[in-house]
Amino acid sequence: MTKALVPHCRLIDRIAYGYYPTRKVLAGANRVFRFGDRGNQWLTGLKRHAQLRDLQAMVSPEEYSDLFKFGFVRNPWDREVSFYYYLRGAWGITGHAVARELGFEEFLRRRLENRPQGQIEWLNNADGSFGADYVGYFENLEDDMQHICRQVGIKAPVVPRENISRKRADRDYRSLYTDETAALVARAYPEDIDKFGYVFDGRR
Repeated sequence: MTKALVPHCRLIDRIAYGYYPTRKVLAGANRVFRFGDRGNQWLTGLKRHAQLRDLQAMVSPEEYSDLFKFGFVRNPWDREVSFYYYLRGAWGITGHAVARELGFEEFLRRRLENRPQGQIEWLNNADGSFGADYVGYFENLEDDMQHICRQVGIKAPVVPRENISRKRADRDYRSLYTDETAALVARAYPEDIDKFGYVFDGRR
């Protein structure tokens, strides 16, 4: 997605995310100095993983209303497994050591005790209302990306499968859950499940 959209972004965003040396410097600074996303925010005005409310604060109400706002979501149960394996392989990222030390079930219990944000929070306006004009699904990534590109008038790319957690490979996320841990995820993300139509096995 980044490769498809960056050429159409502001110059500063093209420098930050489309130019390989800049991406590596920002990633290294964020990691070594524990900036989180602050290095990206300092350069571009937005965190790398910005929420809609962050964008809303940067532009006028008229500009915000005119924008085509979209985001992608993922099955919450699959997302937790993906996050676990990502952290296990992401040296220097907060949570890496914990993910390396713990099995998935214990990692999941600890993570959910901290009440992580659901995906819907990233797509809400500052007043808590839902702000996205279109929601794409990770499970339908290529088709939804093509729809988005048509909406904004750019050529739709072939979406490659990248950032795959090697140790996870193609392991079915459902195989890592018990009935109890599956219920923990359901209780942690009720709004995501309801708004985006997810069930444990996929989508309704």
